[in-house]
Amino acid sequence: MKTLSKSRFVSGVQCEKKLWYSYYRKDLQLPTDEQTQAIFDLGHQIGNLAQNRFPNGKDATPEDFSDFSPSIEKTKLWIAEKVETIYEATFTAKNALCMLDILHRMNDEIWAIEVKNSTSVKDYHLTDASLQYFVMKEAGYAPDKFFLMHINNQYIKNGELTDEFFHLEDITDKVLSKQTWVEENLERLLVMLENKQEPNVSIGAHCSSPFACDFVHHCWKHIPENSVFELYRGGNKAWELYKQGILKIEDIEDDFPLTHFQHLQRKGLRNQEQYINKEAIKNMISSWQFPLYFFDFETVFPAIPVLDGTRPYQQIPFQYSLNISRNLKPPSYRKKSSAFAGPRKPNLNCERRIKKNDFFNEKYIYIFVTIV
Repeated sequence: MKTLSKSRFVSGVQCEKKLWYSYYRKDLQLPTDEQTQAIFDLGHQIGNLAQNRFPNGKDATPEDFSDFSPSIEKTKLWIAEKVETIYEATFTAKNALCMLDILHRMNDEIWAIEVKNSTSVKDYHLTDASLQYFVMKEAGYAPDKFFLMHINNQYIKNGELTDEFFHLEDITDKVLSKQTWVEENLERLLVMLENKQEPNVSIGAHCSSPFACDFVHHCWKHIPENSVFELYRGGNKAWELYKQGILKIEDIEDDFPLTHFQHLQRKGLRNQEQYINKEAIKNMISSWQFPLYFFDFETVFPAIPVLDGTRPYQQIPFQYSLNISRNLKPPSYRKKSSAFAGPRKPNLNCERRIKKNDFFNEKYIYIFVTIV
């Protein structure tokens, strides 16, 4: 019988076919893209920072991820020796495996701590943590408390990062309440994996929740261009139509309730025509007052704040540009780009630079600050 890690358990809860493919159709999985790799890298950074809050621990991370037995034995030994802190403590039981980010001994209590780069506890975090508790309990090492350690989005950086960057939330009761559910779903998924036949699972909202699936390109290959999933603000209508066997927008029945813009979209695709509201465009343009300013700016929102005076995931402008049109002719091009490194409040620094270069009047400055 297969052994499920916590990540594969979460995948199986999301979709049985996703889990089955991860074992039997690895050939369908696309290479990890840069964005996904960046998320993985961020997780490792956050994990390393979290260890600083519980320093001087022993690390049970396996040298070979195809063989977890040395990590399991190290964990057992260090728990028996009452080591205060263990990183990546590894447990296995009931054909499930988990590696806990931090196992910490606080006085007479054993704390299990799972670290996340989010700013709150999500439902899938509880799924993840509940499986870990189940495995630890079945292995004979049930923790006294289970915590989720996530980023504190109210933290303001001032010099070196401090312990307040993280928030430690006790989720013990929530984890305990899901133990029966974990056992039932673990058994269900393990039995499913014993079947070499692909599970019959239709596409659905689960394909992107809680995580984007690595096999969407395969499962969705029957969805045509201009499908009902491209219906303007379609929401649940798209799934309703899909369940009725309607894949293309142009095939939506006339009596199906659509908004004005959705109706225009269907009509345009059916008749191969465009809809342009010239009168509305004319009215809008007639209200313009020259000169016109076309302002663009770029921001970053790092999970780990870089600049003093900023919070985790706060949007920070680092450059801007401007096009100025003084009449209906093509706009004259004037650009100012700046790197806002170092200031305590980069938003205000950006405003000062704009004022200094006389790019905007006070009205536009106010709009810019409101947006950022």
